[in-house]
Amino acid sequence: TSLVPGGPGYNSRSLEDGDEIVAVDGEVVDEESVVALLLANDEPSSAVVLTVRHSDDEMGEDLEEVAMNRMATEHLAERTLILRYFGEIREEADQLVETDNPVTRLVEECQGFWTALLVSE
Repeated sequence: TSLVPGGPGYNSRSLEDGDEIVAVDGEVVDEESVVALLLANDEPSSAVVLTVRHSDDEMGEDLEEVAMNRMATEHLAERTLILRYFGEIREEADQLVETDNPVTRLVEECQGFWTALLVSE
């Protein structure tokens, strides 16, 4: 799982990057079916329960159910896009100056601020 800051999974604070979604609303999923079940006709605010295997579960035996509400895909896309832009700006800044780059620090601060803003919504 890759979490989008400000998205439902990120805001649940119960998921981490690398967790595996094994079921959506009790229906077992694979890589091909998970997105369609998460979207569920793109009904924002509709409830969904994910069954997840956390990435730090070395034995892969403990599953957790995590309840959350869906977010409109357009809102997730906007969040993903702005974070991608921050990443691209940071990469460009890193190429300009290799050490102690104030632009890189500024971009990192903007990313942190943006993430905090999204989480507080």
